[in-house]
Amino acid sequence: MLNINGFHYGTFVASIFTLAGCTGMGETHSTTEVSGRAESAKSQLLEAGASMMQTDAPPSRLNVYLVGFHPLKKEPLHQFEAHHFCDQVNEDFLQCALYDGNTDDAKLNGIEYIISEKLFEQLPEEEKQYWHPHNGEILSVQLVAPNLPV
Repeated sequence: MLNINGFHYGTFVASIFTLAGCTGMGETHSTTEVSGRAESAKSQLLEAGASMMQTDAPPSRLNVYLVGFHPLKKEPLHQFEAHHFCDQVNEDFLQCALYDGNTDDAKLNGIEYIISEKLFEQLPEEEKQYWHPHNGEILSVQLVAPNLPV
């Protein structure tokens, strides 16, 4: 069971998000269109070789899945669906990769660090301005761990 009450989040998000409805169940495909050319045969070959011969050790540790709505800081009424794939580093610290979906076409759109109230209180005052609690999202069930008992 993941207990995230009282945790603070430092969010670094880069992209434009589309609100697509957040159930936390089933598949949510990316709706982000990415500019650029199709992958070349050389890129496809390098990718295939990498998947066979290289490790995916760090990303494979992202084994905690949370999904929820995030409001934009300057426009809190504008919210987007964020899929968090997290590594529980210790009892006071999670680090998460944020995606716009939960399928293999999902696009990475941010990194979020989640720390306990205890660690938040130890931060320098000037850094605290970059962190915010998500108690509202947690208590209103806008941030959930799908398919896990609470």
